[in-house]
Amino acid sequence: MIRKMSQNDLDAVNAIEMQAFQDPWSKQDFINELESNPYSCIYVKEINGEAVAYVDLWIAYENAEIANIAVKKEFLHQGIASELMQFCLQKIQQSKCENFTLEVRVSNTNAIKLYEKFGFQTVSKRKKYYADGEDAYLMVQL
Repeated sequence: MIRKMSQNDLDAVNAIEMQAFQDPWSKQDFINELESNPYSCIYVKEINGEAVAYVDLWIAYENAEIANIAVKKEFLHQGIASELMQFCLQKIQQSKCENFTLEVRVSNTNAIKLYEKFGFQTVSKRKKYYADGEDAYLMVQL
């Protein structure tokens, strides 16, 4: 089941974040997304009552962006990220978004393949985008 994230999911989502990323968001970042960002819609994938993945989808007028997406390590390679991507596509179609973008580390080949599967193409490179100095690709769904 995919559902909106609640405050009760903070610890689980933060744990997924810490496990998945070199430069993870803090728990406060997620609180800010939930409480202060009017464009943020965070959804969790729940299996047997446990949040095992999440996506932070920003929808602002005709623009949509994936701010963050991650799957708990034990649940990788089970199609969960694809399920979340498909869910996002449905949400942006309902919102009549015209643009769908994201940034991804140039070294994250698994994520790039996932995004390409959903019609995203690299349109530019953002130099030193991440805190550790790694570049990011800006990808747009065409």
